[in-house]
Amino acid sequence: MKTKQPTVIYRSFFRDAWSRTWKQKSLWVFGLFAAILQSGGLGDTFLRGVRRVEYRGQWFSDLFQDSVIGLRTLGTYLAHIATLPSWQTTLLLTLILLLLLGIFALSILSQQILIGHTDQKEKKSAKQTRYEKLEIFERLAGINVLTKIGGFIATLLATLILVLYLRDPGSLHAFFVFVAFGLLIPVLIILQNLSMLASIHAVKTKASFFSCVERALSVFRSHWLATLELGLSVFLLIAAVAGLLCLVLFLLLLPLAFASSFFMSTDSWVGFMICQSVSLFLIGLVTLLFVGSSTTFQYTVWISFYKHASHETLGKQPIARFLRWLKK
Repeated sequence: MKTKQPTVIYRSFFRDAWSRTWKQKSLWVFGLFAAILQSGGLGDTFLRGVRRVEYRGQWFSDLFQDSVIGLRTLGTYLAHIATLPSWQTTLLLTLILLLLLGIFALSILSQQILIGHTDQKEKKSAKQTRYEKLEIFERLAGINVLTKIGGFIATLLATLILVLYLRDPGSLHAFFVFVAFGLLIPVLIILQNLSMLASIHAVKTKASFFSCVERALSVFRSHWLATLELGLSVFLLIAAVAGLLCLVLFLLLLPLAFASSFFMSTDSWVGFMICQSVSLFLIGLVTLLFVGSSTTFQYTVWISFYKHASHETLGKQPIARFLRWLKK
């Protein structure tokens, strides 16, 4: 039997994942909420805020504000709420806390539904499904919180090394900064991959929190290069599709932009508002569809990888393209 080449293995992951994603469009809604768990600007904030450490010292505040979607806006609202009477402040803060907890819970449930239904072999009773959601919720929540904490610690350590170098420049400190820069992004990618594998194991096997973490570490230890290759491939593929969608959207909105300019020059506010409304609708629709479908696709790819890596026979063989190339 002819051995599969690594490109065929990855290609089969992507082809199968896209086929399931396209057939199960209803899961795109859950993909929107599950994307909240994967959000977080730790790496992006680090890259954008390197120079702010030296000039304005705003990196630490930006780290907290950009690590969660909407946290910067929430801080602005909290500043205004603090000026209200005490009873109104308490009431609004309680409502905001309940809202955030509700969004977090909905994101966890969406993640569980994505993992459980993109590769569901048999239907389960409604009672079992509800029980499993309650049972797995705390494990998924713990995995995601642990991932955020790990990413924050890694970013904080790299930043402290950078601050040390800025206070006392030297060849040794410069070397440490170089190493920190080189390791931070891979560490964040590895944490995200481990989180995905642990979450999939939690849903598939209903194992305990520590068992899920241990299983994710075991899979990564056996196929560390493959996880990095797959994570990078998925990222580049989604980034390429996002760039293509932006180009198509730009070409579609270009006539509307000219029409808006024309209506504005002729003081036709009705036509101007119609063009702006259509533009916003198209941008919002494309964004929601892309986020939902790409998140569903990403989960499906990692589920295929998890099944392959957990197989009794296939899991013992090298999955990484580089390793399989060496075995030729």
